[in-house]
Amino acid sequence: WANLILTFLWIAGITNAFNLIDNMDGLCAGVAVIICGSRFVLALQNRDEGGALLLAVLAGSVLGFLIFNYKPAKIFMGDCGSMFVGFSLGSLAIASPVPNTRVFVSTLFYPGLALLYPIFDTLLVSVLRRSAGRPISVGGRDHSSHRLVSLGLTEQKVVWLLWLFAAIGAAAGLLTY
Repeated sequence: WANLILTFLWIAGITNAFNLIDNMDGLCAGVAVIICGSRFVLALQNRDEGGALLLAVLAGSVLGFLIFNYKPAKIFMGDCGSMFVGFSLGSLAIASPVPNTRVFVSTLFYPGLALLYPIFDTLLVSVLRRSAGRPISVGGRDHSSHRLVSLGLTEQKVVWLLWLFAAIGAAAGLLTY
């Protein structure tokens, strides 16, 4: 039962995390491409050809979308797109045969580090909204991306900075293997 509950919470949480970071032009798509890239490398290193192919297809489709979603965006991902990407990445993290071949600690750390930015932003927003007495489900401008813009950075610089943060998390995840 614990495994089933944790799996459900993981998939629902990661799905929603990608929906939450879809708040600036190119942010969610770029983070998804970075995570797909790191997972692709891991899949190739562990001879998981099926997983590598799925990640390459997902990365390619999101990268093609990103060309038109980068500022100034001509198209938008929306809830359906961001939730599909989050669901796909959350599910692939669980379904991959790679974690089952390594040490238990790596099994826990790699997905958490690879998906560090979406998890961080979701936790930040959840804690801030609860502490302010607001429902977590009600939107707002309290995301890490909005906070960085309020500090004076341009949206493009914020997106690049958060892409870097996502890349550092993904690289740290690869180092745990």
